[in-house]
Amino acid sequence: MEENLAIIDQQGAQITIDGARAIEKRLRADSTTRRNVIAILTRLFSDVRERVKKDRVFGKAVTALYLCTAGETCYTVLANFVAQANAWAMAALTERGDMSELLAEADA
Repeated sequence: MEENLAIIDQQGAQITIDGARAIEKRLRADSTTRRNVIAILTRLFSDVRERVKKDRVFGKAVTALYLCTAGETCYTVLANFVAQANAWAMAALTERGDMSELLAEADA
């Protein structure tokens, strides 16, 4: 574990302040797309398919969603940042003798 912590200690900040601002700006701008992604996934696919087939307006909305999300990388990058933050948090917590208690308190 000490070797892993030494490697992590050598890493610099993973996101610049400007980069963080750009990510936040992009996520705020994508709020409609994000809501639409969640909304479409709350339905059965067969219902979505049928409605697309029968309702041109809904079909246009699904087309717009498709075009907005095709090749999407912002959320992939964000997911990688979340995983990195989780790993850093866990690695830092291993330095505490009361790590188990802290985890239990935070989870309560």
